[in-house]
Amino acid sequence: WCPAPSAHQGGVAVLARKALVSTGTMKLGAPRAEPGGRLVSIPVEWAGHEFTLTCVYLPAGDPTGQRAFIQQQIAGIMQQPGHHVLAGDYNYVPDPAVDSTAGPGGRQPDKLTHAVWVECCPDLVDCFRARHPARRQYTYVGTTGGSRIDRV
Repeated sequence: WCPAPSAHQGGVAVLARKALVSTGTMKLGAPRAEPGGRLVSIPVEWAGHEFTLTCVYLPAGDPTGQRAFIQQQIAGIMQQPGHHVLAGDYNYVPDPAVDSTAGPGGRQPDKLTHAVWVECCPDLVDCFRARHPARRQYTYVGTTGGSRIDRV
């Protein structure tokens, strides 16, 4: 759990089924929380696998802030040894043609933010996009359309 310092600025959590933790089926290490309420990371041992599970919330409407967050917070976690799973609200779409209701003429891709993401996290795969390369589904729907800004 990583609370937001104020309203509309962050707050992330990692939740696990109580029975998995209480029976020892899943073991959780000490969490690392970013003071701004935008990242919590926790080592996990589960079903013979060890990995770090990280939940992130990138700044909305602030591409420069997003790039700085990726470089200053996420890159450090990704440089740690072991396997990593990241999930969260990334607040940008890498490919509006499939990740936005308006398609290519709508929400513009943030190519710089996506380039920083690929540079800092080259081994990560968007699980949904890997299974559904052309499916148009959205995690955010507002008055002007929808976007797939939340990813695992």
